[in-house]
Amino acid sequence: MTTAYLSLALYMFGVTVLETVAGRWSRRPRRWRGRRPSRWAAARATIGRALVYALWVGLVTGSVRAALAVATAMLVARLVMSAGQRYLDHATGRGLLTVAAPYLAMWAAWAPWQPAAHPVLVSGLATITYGFTGVRPAVEDLVAWTALCTAFLFNVDQATAVVRAILAGVEGQVALAAGLGASAAVEEAAASADAARDGLYRGGALIGNLERFLILLLILQDQWEAIGLVVAAKSIARFEMVRERAEYFLVGTLASVSIALLLGLACRAVFP
Repeated sequence: MTTAYLSLALYMFGVTVLETVAGRWSRRPRRWRGRRPSRWAAARATIGRALVYALWVGLVTGSVRAALAVATAMLVARLVMSAGQRYLDHATGRGLLTVAAPYLAMWAAWAPWQPAAHPVLVSGLATITYGFTGVRPAVEDLVAWTALCTAFLFNVDQATAVVRAILAGVEGQVALAAGLGASAAVEEAAASADAARDGLYRGGALIGNLERFLILLLILQDQWEAIGLVVAAKSIARFEMVRERAEYFLVGTLASVSIALLLGLACRAVFP
């Protein structure tokens, strides 16, 4: 395995870190509630994010061409995301597009040239790993550890965004069944998703994060039977929600568990 795959793993790790930070920053309470940011402010934020990605890739590869390719890909991805948010009338599609676009942009910027990770960075990562494990790692080990860190970090925020997007689609279908139009159904789904953060559904994101974290650990430890216990414990703890909104709970749980299983299987593939 060449250092090109290490650069790809670091690309994806950088996306996960930066999108997690950006997502949490956007959810902070603001003093200027009720005011919408201007188009220029949104454009500056988009350009700033693209420059941060370009800086990260420049540090990983030491290549100006790779950094420019990533900056261009990220700008295109933001345009696609903005168009999707404006014209896509399906809440789940809009949410999944928002999560997937940065990862697809990073891969599209990496695939044509497959730049290798900078030797100084590879040496530094090997030294850090040696300090923790006492073993000098090969490139394959660095790729595996990076992928593992990315999977656990993805579980925290990005996976929650995916589950929320799927649940918003469920709310949208309910709204459509109630006779609302497509656009009104999307708005109804968004309102329901916001309302779901309070009352009975408070703590659902934290429970989902812990659930996926435990499932991922159990998969890595080859303890498949214990996954059923985790899901059963969640069902017992959220019994009131199951009784009140069984479909909502079932879809959210299946989506959350599916994400954890996919991440776990991917980690087992690179980190047997």
